[in-house]
Order: sequence, then structure tokens, then C-alpha cells
Amino acid sequence: MKKEQPKIPYFIFFFENTELRTAADKYLKTNIFHKLKSDFDNREFTQENIFKIKSIYSNIDEKKEVWKIISSSTSSLLANSINRQLKYFENSPLKCASIFEHLHQQEDAMVLYSELFNAFPSIPKAEFLSVGVSEILEMVDVNGDNDPKETSSSFHKKMCYYKRLKNVLQTEQPTKMGYLKNMKLLAESLLSFLNSLEICYKRNEIAFAMIEMFLSSSYLKETLQLHTENSETIITSIGKLLHLQRNELIALGTSQGYSLRGSLSIIDIQFENEDYVVESEEIQKIMKTQKTFSDYVIEKTRELIANYNDYGVNLNTIATLSTELALILFYSTDDYETSCNQLLKSFDYFSSTGWEFIGTSLLEVYIENLNKLVEQRGECVVSQLLASYITLAERDPTKIDDGKFRKLCDELATLERMETNNIFTVESLSSVYCSEVDVYEIDLLMKSELCSTVDKIKLEMVDDVGNTVVFTYTKKLHLKRKNPITLRCADLVFGRFEAKKLSVFSNKLVLVQNVCAAVGITPIETFYCMKNESSKANTTAKMEVSKTRYLNKDLLVFEVKVGSNDVSDIEMVFVKTDPDKLSKEEDYSMKCIQNGITSCVEFEVIEDTKKLLFRPSKSHKWQTEDTLCVEIPYYFPPYVVNTMLELSYELKFKSHPPEGETLLCSRKHKSVVESLLPIAVAADEFFGTSDEHSGQDFFLLSHYTVNAISVDNPIRIQDTSLISDNELITGWKSPKDTVAFLEQGSTFFFKIKDFNDKSVLLKIKYNCVLEEIIGIMKLTFLNFITKMEMVGPVDVFCFSNAASKIWPCLNYKVNFFAITNRIIITNFHEAKLKDCYNFIDKKKIGTFSEAVLDFIESIKDLEIDEKMKNDVYSSTACELHIPVDLPPLNMMNTVKYEFKRELQYLVCEPINVKVVIDVHIVNLTKNQIEEFDKTEKKVRFCGNEESVSYGFHGNSASLEMAFTGNDQKWVISGLKNIAFFVDLKEASETGSHHEFDLTFIPLKPGKLQLPNIEIKNNNQYLNMEVAYRNTSESVLIVSELNKIIHSF
Repeated sequence: MKKEQPKIPYFIFFFENTELRTAADKYLKTNIFHKLKSDFDNREFTQENIFKIKSIYSNIDEKKEVWKIISSSTSSLLANSINRQLKYFENSPLKCASIFEHLHQQEDAMVLYSELFNAFPSIPKAEFLSVGVSEILEMVDVNGDNDPKETSSSFHKKMCYYKRLKNVLQTEQPTKMGYLKNMKLLAESLLSFLNSLEICYKRNEIAFAMIEMFLSSSYLKETLQLHTENSETIITSIGKLLHLQRNELIALGTSQGYSLRGSLSIIDIQFENEDYVVESEEIQKIMKTQKTFSDYVIEKTRELIANYNDYGVNLNTIATLSTELALILFYSTDDYETSCNQLLKSFDYFSSTGWEFIGTSLLEVYIENLNKLVEQRGECVVSQLLASYITLAERDPTKIDDGKFRKLCDELATLERMETNNIFTVESLSSVYCSEVDVYEIDLLMKSELCSTVDKIKLEMVDDVGNTVVFTYTKKLHLKRKNPITLRCADLVFGRFEAKKLSVFSNKLVLVQNVCAAVGITPIETFYCMKNESSKANTTAKMEVSKTRYLNKDLLVFEVKVGSNDVSDIEMVFVKTDPDKLSKEEDYSMKCIQNGITSCVEFEVIEDTKKLLFRPSKSHKWQTEDTLCVEIPYYFPPYVVNTMLELSYELKFKSHPPEGETLLCSRKHKSVVESLLPIAVAADEFFGTSDEHSGQDFFLLSHYTVNAISVDNPIRIQDTSLISDNELITGWKSPKDTVAFLEQGSTFFFKIKDFNDKSVLLKIKYNCVLEEIIGIMKLTFLNFITKMEMVGPVDVFCFSNAASKIWPCLNYKVNFFAITNRIIITNFHEAKLKDCYNFIDKKKIGTFSEAVLDFIESIKDLEIDEKMKNDVYSSTACELHIPVDLPPLNMMNTVKYEFKRELQYLVCEPINVKVVIDVHIVNLTKNQIEEFDKTEKKVRFCGNEESVSYGFHGNSASLEMAFTGNDQKWVISGLKNIAFFVDLKEASETGSHHEFDLTFIPLKPGKLQLPNIEIKNNNQYLNMEVAYRNTSESVLIVSELNKIIHSF
């Protein structure tokens, strides 16, 4: 049973005029007030609803209390009444919403209307097909509340609820922002209403008309313009309405047979089969022709894009609409210029935001668009089209047409370089090796997303200072997914490089892919040729300090050794790293060593401020194992801290293989060499005679002491010789394998008998012990890996070449080796091998490391045989040439004392002594002897302008004999200071003999040295040497008391 509708509350106020009240009135009136309370029972209201009001109260507090009770009761009664009504109509949301609306509680009313509105998520078309569009617009626009009936259709009900929402939301708001907020909600409600209608042409027309009516509000447009900074949310909602309106119009266009190719609108062509007549005159104008229809849709799309752009919202929607506009322009209007630019922007956007599939699809359309532009504009867009093909290949290689791609490459007028991202990938890169003479190669495994035919492939490498090396593959190649390629290079710079760019050539198109890989390029002297199954040699160049060093002359030697191929047109370039050190006063020289025979080569020098170029004057083909050397005088300043010399040089030549074309080759080198001479030599001389009787066997005894200059680098003396043009100078041979240390040197003696030489040449053949150790390590390691089964013949040379960079970096006990010939390595770390990994194929690094470690472990037990010693001595030998000036001797004298020898002599007892002087003249010609007859001959010498006398008297030369420093030991009796003359002819032929009798008297006992005698030469042009035979002997002098008598 339905409960009774709640009564409307009422109030009774009984007014009492206190001034007119009498005692009787008081009684009467009081009864009337109680009568009212009894007659109007208020128990239903649960609050007092009958009140008495006096005209005058006894005090103000009484009055306040009465009106407080009235106010409280009134409020409670009204609230309870509303609650009872809401509870009564709780099953009728529409009634409750009306109550809230009358109470101006708009938000509560809107919540209930929204629930009623959303109760119909979908409306079948049968409910609104018969309703006219104008009738629907009138229902929405006319004021008033037409409550739906129980029998009304869901379309009519939802329309009524939408109208109620519209009325609530369009209530005047106190602020503009409040109005915009309500309009956003209304736009969402309208969008929900239209989307709930079943798809049909009628729905399309209804949606277009209702959205147009909503957007036609001038107040809404004005408010939006004034509050652009806070309109993002409503702009999004309005944009959705505009988007829906445009899509509904495109769908409605199909009713007239209009299609819009390129549109992304979803059109279900199955929703209606019968013809449809458009009611709206405005839509009829739009659909007058296909062109007017297309133009309107394009204009609406642009308006929608502009609407979002103006407020900077919904970038994804902007990109989608822009893409759709481009597609419509391309497919429906043939506006290829506009569509091309927009398609490119859309592709960039979707690709950068992760929409790869959409981006790829747009790229295909973009390529098709460019093909249309090629037909219109010709070659000016070919490069742009090729770039698009490359991008498509990176995304989906299966969609590339090789024929079209090659045709576009052929249409390029000039060389076009394009950077690619992921179209080529270098999966592996080998070390640099040789399989042909004078050609360096590298293996490359390249993954390609472009399966097309290419003409050439280049791999570009760069070092730290900007030098570039390019390895090239020059044959046509049809690229597959994976391509093993061998690239070649004959124009090389040696050092550590970083592979930077891979360039693939297809006619005039060059695709450049950035790569990153470390590569080491080192000179390869010998290698194993698999084709001939034999070892081959490359033409190599090296520049070093000459192994033959001179005391006052330094040389740099630029050496070129011809490999297995004949070469021609050799050019040797020396870069002037320090031009001030070039000795310009000296001449350059070029020599050729063929079959062990050295010959001079005519050559020319071209010099500029940066380099010196040497090349043979005549064209010549140099054969295998020929060596061409250029000697460059150079100055190594002494007493400098940095003795390391940085050299930069280049070799250019033509290599002539037995089969095939001539190779143009270039090699650029950089090296650092030690300029400090590792050996120190001290020289001294002693003049004497070995003939006891005639005194004519004169000689100079030259002796030289050799030391190392570093404590850690002793020197091994292989041979020493003193060379004269006039005689064979012999020396006392030293023990074999003589080693000179820093503080312990080795001395060598030579006996010079011929005094015609002004100078002789001292040659010291030596080697540094450290270089000797390194040489042994190289030879031994080569033999070691040759015997390893896991190392093939090709790898033997590769491993040996790489390991040669390790041996100089190790720490050896050099002094220990110099004494024991045993190699000890200290502080070895496996990390030192990493420096060589760039020169080894990555797949073989493990084998290489294992081989080196095993070799180092075995080196401590190495026994060095004589053959290895000789080989190492020969390869590391250096020579030091020191010109030794000899005194220009013309006069040689022997002086001796002749006296009776006794065991002892008494003090003050005279000793009779004969001084014997033999004078010999050598190295004088007959013309010189004839000149002796001329006395007082005048000459000028040593830059002295004064004339001096030679001291000749006729054909004699003047000598003086004197004794010095003997005052306290000896008394000399006789002619102790005397000048005598020597017959020059006699002295030059048989020798001039002179004797002088003297008496020596000892002054004190002891062992006294005989008096010091001195022979002075008064002839300024004759150089004299004196051999004192026994003048330094000592005799025993005793007193009379100490005299010992011997009897026999």
C-alpha cells in the first residue's frame, strides 16, 4: 500500500498586544492560544508550529529567546518536510531532481538528471527515424519542462533528460569560469547523447545539426576568447564535438554517393541500404557537389586543427588530423605539394612518439606522393625520394623495390651523400692482415637492411691526430641480410685507428653509416700467402738513427726494403718535424744495396718548408730484396733532457705484381727513436820504442776505454779496430763477448808504428744488451708459435708481428743477462697484452694470449745457442767511428843513461854516467831536406803575422839537454845544460848519435831516482817525441856505516 503523500507544513502565529490586555482578556486570550494548540495538532511535524508573539516583552533577553525558538523550529520543520518529500519520491528521480531544482540546488539536480540520462546507453534507430531534425532541434531549444511519459520512447526520454541537463547547466553563473565549466559538461552530455544513437544517416544529420546549434552560441564564443588561458578542458570537449560533426558529415556524404579518399573516419557502409533524403537546407548546400562536399570537409578539418593549435592542446589529435588532411589532399584533391610537406611532418611525429606502424604506413604514402611529384617536377625531388626509400628500408626492408631504387640512383645528376641510422650494421671486424703483396686487408661482416646491388663499399678510419685510412671493396655486390666482405687498402697510415664511417656506393648515391670499432694498423714485413702456400714480403720503410755513429756527425737513415713484388717510382718523403736540427751544410746521399753490394744512386731532392722528398733521378724497377737508403745529416743536441726524437715520414711507390694491375701504394709512418749515444769512449796514448839496442823501433801505444752510459743498459763490445791508410794496426785482442757497464768498462790497446798518418779511425762494433734481449725474444717466440698446433701458418706471422710490440715494454734483468745469458722478466702483468689486441682478430685473442703467456713462462729455461747469438749480434750491431788525430812526428829521440851498475852506492861517491841520445828524422821529403841549407828561413803560420826562425843552422837542427828538480838529491858535474846540433841528413838516413859524459853525486842515502833529464826542441817546425829508456830508474844510496860488502 502506497504511503500517504506528506503534508505541507504550516505555521500559526498568535499576536498579543500587551498594552491593551486586561485581566479578563488575559484569561480569555490564554484560553484562545491553548485552543489553537489543541485544535491544530502538530505531532506529525515533530516540531512546534504555533507561536505567540508579544508586542512588548518584559526584557530583551525574553524577546531573544522567543525568536530563537521560532527560528530553530522553522528551520527544522522545513528541513524535515523536504526530507519527507525526498523520501517519499525516492523511487522517482525525476521528482527529486525537480525538488532540488526548485530549491536551486543545481548540482544535486544535475546528478539525478545525469543518472536518468545515462540510463539509456544506446538508442535504436527505429525510435528516431520518424522524428524530423527540425522537431528535435525545437524540442531541445524550446523552454519548459516536458516530463516524459511512461509510454515515451527511450529516444524521447533521453532527449528530455538532455534538455533538463541543458536547462540546469545554462542557468546563469556568477563567473565566466563557472559558465565554461558547465558548457564543458553540456558538451560531454551532447557527445554522449549523439554516440548513443544507432549508426544511420538520420543519426549523421541529427548529430551535425545539434552540434551546429550548440556551437552557434555567440556568448560561448565570446567567453572562450576572453579566457584562452583557462579553456583547455572545454576546448578539448568542443574539439571532440567538431571532430564528431566532421566525421558524421563524411558518413552522411555516402548517402549521396560522395566518398573522401584518405579520410580516417570509420564508415560502416552496411548500416543502411535505402536512399536517404537530407532534410537540412544547410547540409544540402554542402552536398551540392562532390567538390563542395570535399572542400567543406577539408575546411572543417583545418578549422579543427586550428582550434587545437590556438590553445596548444591535444598534440596527438592534431597530428592525427594533420595526417588525415594530408591523406585527403593526396588521394582526393591531387594537391601533392601540400600533402607532401604534411605527410613528412606526420611521419616525423609518429615515429618520434613510438607509433612505428603508423609511421611506416605514412612513409609509404609519402613515397607514393614523392613519385607523383617526380612526374610533375622531375629530378629535383629524386634525392628526397631516395632518402625516403632508405628510411623505409630501415623500417621494413621487404617493401623496397630494388629495380625502382636502382633506377632512382641512376637518375641522380650529382653525387649525393645520405646519413643512415640502422640500415647497415658492422657485426664483426677482423684485424688488418695481408694475403697479397703490398696490399693490406680487413674482413667485415655487414648486416644490411637494404637488399640491393651496390657498386663499392668503403670503410673509413681516423686516428687521434686526424689521419684517415680508407679500406675499399670495388666490385659489384648484391647485398643480402648478412654480407662477409674483404676490403683492401694500399694507401696506409700506421697506428691505432677508430673505424668511423661505412660508405656504400650505388651509382651516385652514397649511403653513410656511422660505426665504432678500434683497429690497429702496423707494418707487416712478412706474411703467409695461402694462394702460393709460401711466405711473402711487403715493401717496407723505416727511419732510424744510423747504426753507424760518428763522433761529430749524426745521420738519419731512411731505408726502403723491396718486398716480393718489383717496385718503381719510389718517393721517400721526410716531414720536417724540427727543421732546425737538419744539418744544411752536409749533403744528402742515396745508396742501393743489391746482393750485398752497395752502390750510389743518382737522385733529386725537392724541398719545401714542411718536407723533403727524395727520389731516384732515373726511372728504375727495383727488384726483390733490394734496399734503398737515404742518409740525412741531422743534429742531435747534447745535454738535453729529452733525447727521444719523433719522426714522421712517408713512402710512395708502384708495386708490380706478377699478375694483375700495378698498385699505387703509400705508407705513412710515425716513430720515436732514441738519439742518445749509449756508449762512452775515453782515449789515451803512450810513445815508446821496443828496440833495446838500436832504439829505432818507435811506436805509439793507443788505448781506449769503453763504458756504458746507463746502469740499466750495458753494452756488448763485438769488435774494435784502428784503421790506417798506410799500415795494418794490430791490437791486443779482448776476450769474446766483452760487456761494458757503467762503472766497469773495457780497455783496448793498439800499437801504431807508422807515423805518416795524420789520423786513424777507431771503429767500435757494439750492441745494447737490452736490444739483444728483445731480438732473442722475437726469434724465440717465432720458433715457439711455429711449433704450436693451434696456430696456423697465417697466424704465425700475425702473432709474431703483434707480439713484437710487447717485448720492448717488459722489464728485464739486463745486467743479470749480460753476465749469465739467462733472461729473467720481472713485474709482468697480463694487462700489458691488451695494447696488442687491436692488431689481432678478436676471435683469436684467446689463442694469442695463451701463446704469449706460455712463452713467457718457458723463457726462464731458455738456452741460447751460438747460432742465435750470432744472428742477434748481427741484427742489433751498431758501429761508432771516432777519428783519432796522431801527433805529426818528424823527430824521435831515445835517451838513456849508461853507467856501471852496482847493488848500492855510497853517499857523495861520484857515479860516472854517459848520456846517450839518438835522434831520428822521419816523414821528410828530399825537397824539405834541400831547404835545410837555407838558413834563417822565414814562414808565416797560425795566423801570426810575425815571421819566425825555424832554428836551423845550415843543415843542422838545434836541441837542448837540461836537468831539472835535482838540487836536493844529486850534484851533476859536467855540461849539464848544453845545446847541440843534429845533422838532419844524417838523422833522416841512419840516425844521429850523441854521447855526453857526466858525473852524478848522490847527496843523501835512500832509494833515489836518477836525475830528471829533459830534451828540448828548438825547431818550431819539427815535432819531437822522446822515449826515455831508463832515466826514471832508481838506485840504492847508503852511508859508509851501512855499506854491505858482498864477496863471491
